[in-house]
Formats: sequence, C-alpha cells, structure tokens
Amino acid sequence: MSRFTLFTRTAAVCLAAGLCVDAAQALEIEEVQWGFDGQVLQNRFNLLSVLVSNPSAEAFDGGMSLEKSQFSGSGSVGVVLRQPVFLSPFAKKWVQFHPFIDYGFSEWKLEWGEGRDPRRWGRSKEERYDVNKPRLGPAAYVILNAPDELLHRGKGTGLKGMDENLFPPIVTATDGLKGIVLDHSPRWQRPRRTAFLDWLHRGGELHLLKMDDGTYPQFPAPLADLNAPLPVQNLGQGHIYRHDRTRAEMTAEFVKQSITHRGEKPRDGDQKIEVQYGVQTNNLNDAYDSQFDSSMLQTLKAMTHPDHNWAVIYLMSFAYLLLIFPGGYLLGRRRIDYRIMIAALLGTITLFSVGFSIVGARGYNEATAVNTVAIARPLPGGFYDIAAWSNAFVTRGDDYLIVHPGQGRLYSTCQSHEGVAGFVNEDPAERFFAVDIPPYSSRTFAHRTKAAGQPLDVQVDSFVGGNLLESFTVTLGPELQKSLEQGYVVYGNMIYRLRGEKGRLTADRRGQKINAFVNTVFQPGYGMNAAPFSPLNNKDEIDIEESYQYTFQQLITRSFDFTQTKQVPKFQLPTDRARLLLITTLPTEFQMSSEVLGEQNGRVLYCFDVFK
Repeated sequence: MSRFTLFTRTAAVCLAAGLCVDAAQALEIEEVQWGFDGQVLQNRFNLLSVLVSNPSAEAFDGGMSLEKSQFSGSGSVGVVLRQPVFLSPFAKKWVQFHPFIDYGFSEWKLEWGEGRDPRRWGRSKEERYDVNKPRLGPAAYVILNAPDELLHRGKGTGLKGMDENLFPPIVTATDGLKGIVLDHSPRWQRPRRTAFLDWLHRGGELHLLKMDDGTYPQFPAPLADLNAPLPVQNLGQGHIYRHDRTRAEMTAEFVKQSITHRGEKPRDGDQKIEVQYGVQTNNLNDAYDSQFDSSMLQTLKAMTHPDHNWAVIYLMSFAYLLLIFPGGYLLGRRRIDYRIMIAALLGTITLFSVGFSIVGARGYNEATAVNTVAIARPLPGGFYDIAAWSNAFVTRGDDYLIVHPGQGRLYSTCQSHEGVAGFVNEDPAERFFAVDIPPYSSRTFAHRTKAAGQPLDVQVDSFVGGNLLESFTVTLGPELQKSLEQGYVVYGNMIYRLRGEKGRLTADRRGQKINAFVNTVFQPGYGMNAAPFSPLNNKDEIDIEESYQYTFQQLITRSFDFTQTKQVPKFQLPTDRARLLLITTLPTEFQMSSEVLGEQNGRVLYCFDVFK
C-alpha cells in the first residue's frame, strides 16, 4: 500500500469519525411557537414551545437555554432560562420555556449542547437559533386538536388550532390563555389534566362543541365535572358553555358572537393589536400595565431604604483624595525608600476600603430581609395560584438559590435592559432561581407558583344586589381576622370597601366605579400606561407597615388582569356573583424556602368569587 493511499484512507476514517461526533451532538429546531395562538400577553409569563429533533444515530444528552438578547447583540438581558434535554436517536419532542415578556420587539435566542455544562453550549452556529420576535396580543382563544387531527379543521372561523399536547402541564404557564374550544376528550396524562382543571377553576372559559355524531364528548373521571348537561355551568371562577353545533358548523360570526365576546374582557375589533414584522407598532401607549412589574419591584426595593451618613462619606472621600494627591506627591519628594511609598499607598487604599465598606453598610441594620407582595387565587385540593413580586436584600455577597414552595415555579427579574448574573432552572423536576447577589445589595424578581395553603374561613351572611349592590356582609374566621389588613368586594362594575369589627365585615353603602378606582393608581396626567407612583421614593424614614399600604391598590388593579386601557371601562361582573378581595399578611406557606434567610415580610391579596 502506497503512502498516499494510506494517508487518504486515514483521513477518510478521521473525517467520518468527526462527522459522527458532530451528528451525535447536533439537534435541529423544526418549529417554534409563541404562546397559545402565536401571540404573547405583555407583562406576563408566556409559553414558548420548541420542536427539536435528533437526526443522528446517537442519543443526545445535554441541555438547552433561552435568553433575551441586548439590542447591541453583545450580551443577554435578565437571566437565562435553562433545562436539560435528552433525545433518543432519530426522535423528536417539544421543549417548553416560560419567559417573561415585557415588550414585543425583544430578540431571543436558543443555545444547546452536549453535557450539563452550559459554557459548552452554543459554541458553533449549528448550536444556536434566533427565535422570531414575539407578537403581542390579547389573551388567546384556541380550539384544541387531537395529535392525529388535521389542523385545518375549523379554518376560517378566526380561531387558531393548537395541538392538545402543547397545553402546558403547569397552571402557572396559562396566563396568556382566555378560552378553549373542545369537541373531544383530550388524551392527557395527570399533570396536564390537573393544569387544565386549575386553569378552568381560576377563571378560564371552556366552550364544548358536539362531535361529528351529534353528541357531546364524555370525559373520564378526573374531568367528570365537565359532563354536566347544562348550557352554562360555573366551575370555580371559570365558565363552561355548551354549543349546539359541531366544529364543521362553526362560522366566523358564531365565534365572534358566542365565544370570544363572553366573559369580562370583550375582544372586539378595536382591541386588536397591529403587528408588523413581529414588532409592536401602535399599542405601546395603550398597554395598560406596561410598567407595573418594574414599578412594583422598585417599590419593594425602596422598603429597604439606606440611611447612609453622607457627611462622613463625603469627608472620607475628600481625605482619601488628599492623601493620594498631593499626599503621595509630597511624600515622594522627600526621597524616601520607594518601598515605603508603595506600602503607604497600599495601606491608605486598604484602610479606606474597609472604612467605606463599614460606613456604606450602615442604614440597612445589617440584616438580610425579604419583602413580598402576592395575589393568590383558590384552586381545587387546597392549593392557590400565586403571582408574587419580591425583593431580597442580603448582607453577605454570594450565589443564592431562590426556591419557593409549590409546583410549576416560574421566575423572572423583569429586566428590560440589563443582564443579571444568574439563571432559572426550568427542569420540570426541580425549578429554581440561582443568582449572584453582591453584599449589601438587593435582587428583585417576580415569580409564579401553585402552592398549598390554609383554606379561607369566610362565610357570606348577606348578599343582595340588582343593578347595584344593596347589601353584602361576611364573617371571617379567627385566624383570618388576625391577619386581615383590608377588604373589598366587587359587584358589577363597582368596588366597595368592607368595614366592620370582630370579624363581621359589611360593604359600604356607596362604592366607586372600577374605572375611577383604577385611575387613582397612576400619576395624574401621564395616562394609564404610567408607572404607579410610590411615595416611598421621597421619604427618609421608611415604615414597613405604611409601605405595604401603598401596594394594596396596585395589587387590586393587577388582579383584574387588564392588559389594555379599553378593557377598564368595559369591566362588568355578572350579577350572579361578587368578587371578594381580602388583603392579609403573607402566610409562611407562601414564603421563600431557600438559602436567602432572615426576616420575611409580605402581604397577599386573596381574590375569589362568591355566588348568590
């Protein structure tokens, strides 16, 4: 065998081996879908579904990350979302992330790679994928399709079809979903069935159609509550509607009149959002709570208010500058040993570094603290759907693991421009937020979870109302009496303050329209998209109890789930129910259960409907 033949065969073997290694490490992105209908809900945790395939004969065992890119493309914004991915040879599956979306023009990218070390992911362009920009829209109405069903069935009705297997297995990921149309019983495992029922109990709309044989679908035992032969049925805060027609008989007019116009938030033509090339074009000024999350987090951060001795700091700074120059210059002119010069310089720097550290830390009482506000909605089985905002202040810099009780935990720093040294682990088996917090500083974040909690001991004694609320009285249990701070009741388009003693609360005779109540949250003259005003920013002394008072109206406003200004004057609860809003201290079962220790303070708004 000639040297040339031996060389060419060796090169071929090496090339083949390299191709095999590359193939073993390669994943392909076949499809990416934002939200439930191709759009996302602004200022909420949203769904991103990614269909990945492994075209090689080797199993892929690694991970995938999602991050929001800075406008310059030089780094990421907020924290990176990561999760492990295992894919058998020639297999494919859907991977779901849950990013927090603030603006529609954000750019996102996926990276992946073998192994569990994320520093090795995305090293080649074959391991990176630029995701199309999310399109902002209202909460979605979709029609669920069975996996083997033709997606074009029902086309032309104005409803987007969605594979039933893309319904998320956690209720905390369903903020962007308003209503579902069904004409069959989905073949779901327990997590998806539970998440579906939780979504419905929390306030979702289910529209049932007849099957092709003219009968309504029958659901198995876990979903047996859906089999009641009623044209309209309430389930928790959700609604079930039965329509006397099949999917093939649906028309665009029927969908507009009987499906998407039901509920508290009409979805008429003037509510649509124009989108061009995936970028928001006309609703930045119309986005209702475009700055709610960042503003609430800033309010919480202001509760740990520094009280520095600025006179001492300025004096030390002036003395430090004088010692460096002309002090260093004058010392050098004395022609002393250069080693003494260096030692004097290092000593001055060390002394003042320690001094600034000590003086700068004062005013925080040198105590780790966590402040939280939350909205909790009851779910079946003694659980609550929780949306919360927190600020964690630490005195010792470290990498912290932030975890809360419950299932389906989602985390975000709600950053629009800056990167954060940390990541969110989206592994369904273990969700947490890992972040680097410098000493004597804070980290703000929002989170969602489904957590177990004590049942609310509330008894409705009187509930009479027609066009307006005539009388409403409730009695609270002993534990709820101790923790209650404020109470309200919503009826129709009015909100009434609850007042009383010894646990018996009665609604005020005169209420306030929701539109007027909501408008007082924002700075006058700046429109409804302005950030809520926090008087804490101008106070030297901060009282924690008083500080939380400023968040109550913001929390109540957020509980209505308005996303556009046009929805506010149209808000109207059906007259067969009232909505109770009870603000209490944050119970321990909703508090952080991770490494960030210290004092935890918080308030929670319980939000639930009661019926006549």
